[in-house]
Amino acid sequence: MIRRVHNAWQGWTAVVHTCSVDVPIPVGDTASETTAASFRTRARRECGQERVDTLNAASVFSIDTLEIHEIGDATNLRREWDAAVKAGALALPPRVKRAWMMLDGFTYAVEVRRGLSYRASVIEQVDKPEVEADRQAQAVYRSVSPLLDTGIARRP
Repeated sequence: MIRRVHNAWQGWTAVVHTCSVDVPIPVGDTASETTAASFRTRARRECGQERVDTLNAASVFSIDTLEIHEIGDATNLRREWDAAVKAGALALPPRVKRAWMMLDGFTYAVEVRRGLSYRASVIEQVDKPEVEADRQAQAVYRSVSPLLDTGIARRP
């Protein structure tokens, strides 16, 4: 996220982690909502710990967590914003109509708020752009990705 308030630029990156815990299938199949919630709490608490894969069948309880990192390079945030606008961030449609449905992969999500106006675009990443919005979304991503990568690399 890149934000400007009273000419002060700030930026953050977010990384989603899926945390999970495996339990025997009979335990998972009979788990109450309270028990399932406790398994997800355990998954969050143990997130990132090395798990031993026994290759046994299991019920998996998972939860996503969000890790936020501040982008310390505030001087480049305006340049990245200008590059994203030049690449078409303000002209992206909300969606691209496709003749197919993406089952798995990477999606560009671009949200822009200017004053009280808010726009969001969700566009699938495709190897070969099918429409102009695909090219714009890819260009917007290329324009900000070095700064986002820098924010992730500087994490504590």
